[in-house]
Amino acid sequence: MLKAHSFATLTATRNEQDFAKIFAKKSKANGRIERARRNSAEEEQELLDYAPTTNMQECKVEDHATVTTHVHKLGVVLLPMVMDSNIASSLKSHVDDLLDISKSKVVDSKQKYLDLFGPVMTRTNRYDLLLPLDDVVLPAVQSVLSSVAPTILELLGNEAYLCELTALISDAGAKAQVRRVFIDSVVCSSSV
Repeated sequence: MLKAHSFATLTATRNEQDFAKIFAKKSKANGRIERARRNSAEEEQELLDYAPTTNMQECKVEDHATVTTHVHKLGVVLLPMVMDSNIASSLKSHVDDLLDISKSKVVDSKQKYLDLFGPVMTRTNRYDLLLPLDDVVLPAVQSVLSSVAPTILELLGNEAYLCELTALISDAGAKAQVRRVFIDSVVCSSSV
């Protein structure tokens, strides 16, 4: 009789290349829709190479009027140092763990890819991980919202609500994306 192994043991002993192949197959990474998405991303990137550049404006979170102006003008603004470094570090570790767990659930057929991940244009080593509002994620969201609430209210009004929260993760080997268009990774050194 075979000895039963825990899920963690089976996952830990799995060859990384085999795991990646199984994940790609079960997540339909090479399916017709994903191939079309990749082609669109490549075409979009070619267009962006010739597009006029707009650098993202960095603002202080306390300057609500300037933040609002830049969001209306550019559609995006960079607000550094909004999250406490301890919360950011805890969140990063938690997201890394959630990514591993979610990929394992797809490989082990416990959940479908689109139940745990959102679609992303260039999927090789890039993930759009759906985040639960759990005991690590919720305090991080509350921390950020406590700093940006006046700006959010001014931009969206008091009827706005959060309908989805994801972490866009780019691992080593992911195709580079133009920073002026996508901010898809943050290194947690001191704070975010």
